[in-house]
Amino acid sequence: MFSDHLSIYSDIIDLQKEIAKDVISEDTLHKKIEYICGVDVSYRRNTAYCSAVIMKENTLDLIESVNTKSVVKHPYIPGLFVLRESEPILTTLKLLKNHYDLLLIDGH
Repeated sequence: MFSDHLSIYSDIIDLQKEIAKDVISEDTLHKKIEYICGVDVSYRRNTAYCSAVIMKENTLDLIESVNTKSVVKHPYIPGLFVLRESEPILTTLKLLKNHYDLLLIDGH
């Protein structure tokens, strides 16, 4: 079954490989981090629930929180989590009104 998905989603696999080339594995950020945004998606049946929060780094004060709910459009496929989670995450992040310096995404 997994191999069937690989042929269907070969464009997504190729995109992930291209994006992986841009991964930076060392600290190159030369900016003070003041605001941190965390985002995650959870699922219940065919619904994706996504939340994003922005907190102040040194006090952990909550600056902003947004939540969305959407219909799941793609199945869970190991190694292709981006396909399932990217749309709810991007939709939710677009609702934020405040800026952030660092984005933390829970995922593989």
